[in-house]
Amino acid sequence: MNNQQGNNRPNYNLYCPVCDNYFETVKSLNAHFIEEVKKAEKTLSDKRMAKTDKEVRRFLLTRELNRASSSSARDTVRVPHNEDGMSGPWSNLPLDLVEKISKRLSSLNDIAGLPAVCKAWRRVSESNPIRHADVWLMYDVSQDGGCHFFNPLDGRKYTAQMNELVSHDQVIFLFSKGGWIAVSFGSGLFGLLRPFPRQLILLPPSEFPYIRMAFSAPPTSHDCVVLGIMGSEDGYTLTFGMCRLHRGEASRVWWHKEYDVHPPFHLASCNPVFFRDKFFFLGQRGNLGMFDPSIRSWRILDQLAPIYEVDPEIEEDPIIEGYLLELGGNLIASFIGYMPDRFDHLYRLDVSNWTWVKLNNIGDAAIYFTPDISFGKASAHGSCKNKLHFELLHGGCVNGKGAFYCMENKMYTPNFHNMPMPRIPSSVWFEPNSN
Repeated sequence: MNNQQGNNRPNYNLYCPVCDNYFETVKSLNAHFIEEVKKAEKTLSDKRMAKTDKEVRRFLLTRELNRASSSSARDTVRVPHNEDGMSGPWSNLPLDLVEKISKRLSSLNDIAGLPAVCKAWRRVSESNPIRHADVWLMYDVSQDGGCHFFNPLDGRKYTAQMNELVSHDQVIFLFSKGGWIAVSFGSGLFGLLRPFPRQLILLPPSEFPYIRMAFSAPPTSHDCVVLGIMGSEDGYTLTFGMCRLHRGEASRVWWHKEYDVHPPFHLASCNPVFFRDKFFFLGQRGNLGMFDPSIRSWRILDQLAPIYEVDPEIEEDPIIEGYLLELGGNLIASFIGYMPDRFDHLYRLDVSNWTWVKLNNIGDAAIYFTPDISFGKASAHGSCKNKLHFELLHGGCVNGKGAFYCMENKMYTPNFHNMPMPRIPSSVWFEPNSN
């Protein structure tokens, strides 16, 4: 259909900026330029979109029209045009349509680029999901730096391109605190990543490939201690590594030391926790070890009775996963099996007499688990309160508003019917807006 200008132009509502034609219905428009949209989506990278506003506008509008046509043939999208039939300023595009476009976008790079199109669109930045994010899941990092995110509050999934994670053999998450994530890149290379805003602090190379890690404070603070640990299978040897940061600047080398441990201490598969100026480590039976970074000393807390008794005749450990975290000024331990009915209670450490106290609920708090990593949030949003949140997969994708265990009704959602819980390796919960 040829473009007709002036008084001879038909009173059509839809304008295609790709082929410079007007159309009467979304269906007819879609049939004409759908191939052009596909080509644009294939060839237009996030990098080009960030550099060229004209291509951003064309890409976003054509993709929105394409999606609108597939959802309802009766929908109409009114593109502003002046009396001579030419398209008008993009600032005249109704903001409710811009809002509709932003809500359909799953790429955080696209969402961040919307306010840069024109001044009138800057209001859209107020609806940027990152600005209102509480706790998100980061998972499925590809070798080209593509990352996936999940918001448990509304069940939405997002993608983002993080060039900071490109050119690494592997990306394994080790710890999460205050919006920062400790990452292992393999071969003794480690970094501290803040996904939003994108920031990566590389630590000096280490001769030891630590499998557990924690840090005392945000790495941009006045003093931050990063501690790595690895243990022998028999539990008789523990190797510690320590690196200090000052306002984002890391020391040039790691401090390393190997300790002989008697009796043996078998590390649980979880990160250590910085609590009351010490790093605490959970053992497989619910016992605790402690490392003091100020004097670089290690000891087992003999005054604390373990949660589970040790039977030397039983070779197979009945506890699958142990977790340790800080929540509201308390040290919390939890043990979870592969089967939902194997969930055990939470335990709070009573430091007044060094005993574990069983918890039946966590009130307004929420706890977030991924394999080997956990953290707690003392004041959670309404739908997340008094729940243990997991990164579980269901049907091949993150399910709805996510999987969780409710401390009030003692039930899992979704119900796995006593089947093993599928887990996402190398995933981590973090707080995008934590200072």
